[in-house]
Amino acid sequence: MSGLALLAGGRPWRLPEGVAPLPPQAPRPLPRLGEAPPGLLGLVLLEGQAVPVLAPGGAPGPVWLACHGPAGRLVLTGEALLDPAPPGALPLPWPLAGEEAAPASFPGLAAAPSLAPPPAAPRPAAAPRPRPEVLALGLGEAWMAVPLALLARVVPAPALEPVPGRPRGALGLGLASGLGPAGEVPVPVLDPRWLDPTLPETAAPPLLAVLAVEGRLCALPCDRAVPVIATPDGVTPGGVTPDGATPNNGAMPDGAAPPGLLEAALAKPEAAALRALCPPWQPRPPRRAEPLRPLLLARAGALLFALPVEEVAAVVPPQRPAPVPGQEEAREEGPACALAPLAEGMAGGLAGGGVRGVVSHRGDVLPVRDAGEALGIAPVLAGPEAAEGLPLLRLAGPAPVALAVSAVLGLRHVPEAAITALPPAEGAGGGEGLVAALAGFQGRPLPVCRAAWLAGRATPARPAKEGAEGGA
Repeated sequence: MSGLALLAGGRPWRLPEGVAPLPPQAPRPLPRLGEAPPGLLGLVLLEGQAVPVLAPGGAPGPVWLACHGPAGRLVLTGEALLDPAPPGALPLPWPLAGEEAAPASFPGLAAAPSLAPPPAAPRPAAAPRPRPEVLALGLGEAWMAVPLALLARVVPAPALEPVPGRPRGALGLGLASGLGPAGEVPVPVLDPRWLDPTLPETAAPPLLAVLAVEGRLCALPCDRAVPVIATPDGVTPGGVTPDGATPNNGAMPDGAAPPGLLEAALAKPEAAALRALCPPWQPRPPRRAEPLRPLLLARAGALLFALPVEEVAAVVPPQRPAPVPGQEEAREEGPACALAPLAEGMAGGLAGGGVRGVVSHRGDVLPVRDAGEALGIAPVLAGPEAAEGLPLLRLAGPAPVALAVSAVLGLRHVPEAAITALPPAEGAGGGEGLVAALAGFQGRPLPVCRAAWLAGRATPARPAKEGAEGGA
């Protein structure tokens, strides 16, 4: 993309070449290393790289873009994309662009004579430029103006629904994104020709300027929005932007609708029905931190499962378990024979046996169970992946146990709202089962298992007996 501008905070900002659209991001706050530059919201991860997020208007919007700035990659966010960029678009306030690294100092070495030219004489301070006070809304070749202080947000134009009662001056009801506690607010969209009949009819303008008049929200359709500077006589032909340029490659046309029309029209008694449809402007509350639960993800064959991180004592590097007595491999002489007495004692304390070998970890001899067998699928220790050794999970509990798995996928922080705990099993022999909860993870169901079950320390629930022994 090129020749574009980002509308943010009611002001257009010229975009560099090569910007690319992004889906909405959730920036992480910056470390507390000092005062952050204005508009710098935090960091996001793009292709494994931490990239700063800049909101020139001071707040995130529905438009997110990736670009390259003087200091590297940058993510921009604002209210709308303007194409083409208006002549008065401002340069982006690049963060960190003017900072230079301080030269290193080496004690004991004399400073070399400077070859830099003498400093230039200070330039006289430039007179402050007037700030825009009016927002010019473009409709085809025409313009209408509203006070910039009324602007709540510029959003992409939504689909419109009919207005009950069809009050005069309303085109329909539309959802304005990025406003209100819920993140979107239904607002009445007004007909610009109701305010000024000389304005031309336009088909489906792409933008909505959401305005707060007397604390209530309404919207005007437009195809561009440009802040302009008001003169003592109001916005007149030739009104300019802060860069000295004029909207629409020249000047605002003669007879442009001046500011004040909207407020005056809504204040009339005949607009009471329309005013009643304007919702109050409620500031959007700051986003609350979503509670997360750490889960360790592992795989047994093709089955993905998770364990609460507090139920896993350690991840043991891949290795092949040594056999225990009673297994065919135990007949071979070797180091495994020395572990046999310990393994026999450990296996006796596990419900249903299921010990498939032993491993040594941190000075302890751990009995090994097969995650595939514990989960009711094919044993992982008998599969082709086990030839070079499999990773193991040292399960927490009163007796140490190692669980052989096909792969350990790492720690993931899953929103607690995405985890549904399962109730105990019903019946006389009911109790806590193998699966403690079900979670949604990356578009697929994820069983959250109990380590006690996988370790063989829990006894499966048995159904109630149907009759007394020996009959009645």
